[in-house]
Amino acid sequence: MMKSLKLLHWLDITEYLVIFLTFISLLIYLFFHKLILFLVFSLFSLTVNLINRIRQQYKIRKKINSNLNNKEDFNISIAKINQGENISEQIALIERNIDKLVDYLEDNRLVERIKQLENYQKEVKPEIISPTVINATRFKYQKKPQTTAAMDWKLINTIDAHKDAVTRLRINDEQNYLFSVSWDKTLKIWDLKTGGIINSIAAHNQGILTLAGNGQLVVTGGFDQQIKLWSIDNKESVSLKQEQILTNHSGSIHDLVIAANKKILISGSYDQTIKQWDLQTGQKITSSLDESGAIYAIAIHEDSQLIVSGSGDGTVSLWKLQTGESLGKLAGNICSVQSLAISQDGQFVAAGCIDGTIKLWQFPQTEKPLHTLNAHDGQVMSLVFDPDNLLFSGGAEGTIKIWHKDSEQPLAVILEQHQRILCLALNQSGDLLVSGNLQGVIKIWQLNLTA
Repeated sequence: MMKSLKLLHWLDITEYLVIFLTFISLLIYLFFHKLILFLVFSLFSLTVNLINRIRQQYKIRKKINSNLNNKEDFNISIAKINQGENISEQIALIERNIDKLVDYLEDNRLVERIKQLENYQKEVKPEIISPTVINATRFKYQKKPQTTAAMDWKLINTIDAHKDAVTRLRINDEQNYLFSVSWDKTLKIWDLKTGGIINSIAAHNQGILTLAGNGQLVVTGGFDQQIKLWSIDNKESVSLKQEQILTNHSGSIHDLVIAANKKILISGSYDQTIKQWDLQTGQKITSSLDESGAIYAIAIHEDSQLIVSGSGDGTVSLWKLQTGESLGKLAGNICSVQSLAISQDGQFVAAGCIDGTIKLWQFPQTEKPLHTLNAHDGQVMSLVFDPDNLLFSGGAEGTIKIWHKDSEQPLAVILEQHQRILCLALNQSGDLLVSGNLQGVIKIWQLNLTA
């Protein structure tokens, strides 16, 4: 063993060591999302590998020159030359791979993101807030820190709704129906008051990821890359009729929202595009490519003509409704975005990230978040604002939390007994909250005002 090590050049040993450290940094990235170590060791590994190959080429050529002086070793020299040519090809291949890596770094703005990470680490506070956990079926909190009026939320219904995860929920405008979709490929309608099933259809061939609605129209999208428009007929019994299928996306549909007044549907997809559609004709109005990565969440504020999208690399982008024009980005986030919400007055944008944080921006300030909330122990799966700008968040660890814009501590926490929350919905008045979880269960919470 020791004899073999002595035969190795120090560059060989360095190369093996760097490859080992690169593997360790990959594990750190997979488990702790620390990308910078993996990038540094990958670049270092390629550099050492290139230097080592050049050293070996020089060593072989030196031997070839020595052998060419001896006619009796001519055949051996020819073999060495051929070997040298093969090594030259390998070096050229390595150089091309390094060029590709450099292009990747430039195309994906990783240097810029590393600088953002360094600035973020300087600004982030080291303390982690541990909020008081409130009873799962009933809790009280102060609606605003400076007021004395309290609220009392009570669990009023639990529905075993789907055979698989509930991925999206919506309460209709009349506040009497609840719509739900699931990985089990079904779209269901529920009586919001009683929790009884009204209708259920197999809407897609693969799992459904998102749901939107407006008036008598429901829109669904999912893994099959299709967007389906359904009309609601409630003359005799509530039924759903498929009206159109939109098929211009080349990736799964992660989010759908509707600009009701302009009758525009906005879709965000894994294919990195945000598309806008005419709801009346089904024609595509425009398509915007987000070079940052796959689109996981979108939100709109129609009065401001604003679309917000969140991508896999953590970029939160702003787009113009109707035209799809890029309006810039919200700075200060580097973690993959799982959920988005815009307050009803258009002042605040919240982004829920896979590291459990929520970034909250207040317009017109876009250079950095107003707050970075250490919100959940897992991914922030869903966000929704109520009419008073209280923010509701659902986390992968099984909690629903309620936040006020002036505080970095949650006003209240609802436990769901470690059932992963995937989606939330609020009615228009903000006094009815609905949650859907990984087990296919829907829970309905009622707000009671108390003195």
